[in-house]
Amino acid sequence: MILYHKDINYTKISITFVSFFLVFFFKNTLNLSAIFYICKKAYIFANFFMSNLKNKSELNLAAAELLHKQSYYPSVIHCSYYSCIQLMKHIWLYKMNKTEQDLKNLTDFSNDGSHEVLINQTGGFMKNKAIDFRTFNNLIGQLKKLRVNADYKDIQIDSSVSNNSITLSKDSLLILKKCL
Repeated sequence: MILYHKDINYTKISITFVSFFLVFFFKNTLNLSAIFYICKKAYIFANFFMSNLKNKSELNLAAAELLHKQSYYPSVIHCSYYSCIQLMKHIWLYKMNKTEQDLKNLTDFSNDGSHEVLINQTGGFMKNKAIDFRTFNNLIGQLKKLRVNADYKDIQIDSSVSNNSITLSKDSLLILKKCL
């Protein structure tokens, strides 16, 4: 699990360190545009390895497990589902090299919501990488249905449904991590 503190921006720390290093050691040999170019590359590099979405995905799964232990079952399902959505979004941005605007445009031209578009687009990426999309699609479909029931339906969510959502999430995440 990635160690995380909500008040620390790890990307800014990395960029600050790189910038300090460049200015301190190369101030007489690099011009300003060269330093800017290297800092920009460092920012992209730092974002790749320190994605907030990937970290949030891990935190949501951990939260789901803690909520389950405390018997807050409907919230478990919500966290389990969003753990998968956040990792898919990470894949969309950092592995598929797409943008937020790309996702918005696809969603605007579709009759589906952003989650469905993200699932389908991630599925296409999985197929190109020979990753088992059918199993993933089945798992995420079940999890999505549980999340809709937990968040919007007037039904009781018990321990077994809550536990099932954690299992579905973990199984989905294992497949998603093959895209990383």
